[in-house]
Amino acid sequence: MGDGSFSDGNTSPPKRRRWWWLLGIGAAVSLVSLIICCGVLTYGFSMVGWKVFEPVRMELNAIAQVQESAGRVDKLTMNFSESTKEGQSNPGFVVLDAETTNGPYQFSIKIGAEAQIEQGFMIHPDGTREELKLNGSGNNADESPDPVETDPDAVDASSDLQTN
Repeated sequence: MGDGSFSDGNTSPPKRRRWWWLLGIGAAVSLVSLIICCGVLTYGFSMVGWKVFEPVRMELNAIAQVQESAGRVDKLTMNFSESTKEGQSNPGFVVLDAETTNGPYQFSIKIGAEAQIEQGFMIHPDGTREELKLNGSGNNADESPDPVETDPDAVDASSDLQTN
């Protein structure tokens, strides 16, 4: 027995042990690969994701309500866990973490087909939610503002001049 052989005289381990070793090594390699893959994807999204939301950041900066409360939005990143929770009560919404001049804020927004904000909420640091007041189909800085509503009963001075 002292010569390294097994009780049946064989020098190789039993096949049952070999399968457990192979399964264990395969599981360990799969787990490490999964961790590396998910880690690389998460890191990639965090580094590139803020560029994807650049048009949304510019649109948020054009909203006076955001400027008054949060200040200038410098960077947006998607919050995956909060977006999942938000999607249960508001389908189609994503939660973005924002670095602003007045500290960290969050925005829960629904982005339309034209990459504009359709509907949204500003989430203050204390957790209170404030619905964003959007102008029509979006708030791009290059869009002209909505026309000023006038009182229909008000007298139009230009029409008085034309009748004289």
